[in-house]
Amino acid sequence: DRWKREPLSIMAVVDRSGSMSGPPIENVKAALHAIVDQLGPQDRLGIAIYGTTSLVHLTPTDVADNKDGLHASIDAIAIDGSTN
Repeated sequence: DRWKREPLSIMAVVDRSGSMSGPPIENVKAALHAIVDQLGPQDRLGIAIYGTTSLVHLTPTDVADNKDGLHASIDAIAIDGSTN
């Protein structure tokens, strides 16, 4: 009853190269959506993506009041070329 976990800061790294087309990228997105749904308001999530280029897709963002935005950022991940 007295145990409390510390806030989490998760940085996901997602391959968005052509080999991830179809079910692979959809599975990654489903897993990220599930993570967002289980994070608490004190937690943070960021996403780095790579394919032809590498970049920070979502800077570490507080979950509090941002779940819809986090889900939208996950949905916006798109396939891009080949692995750099």
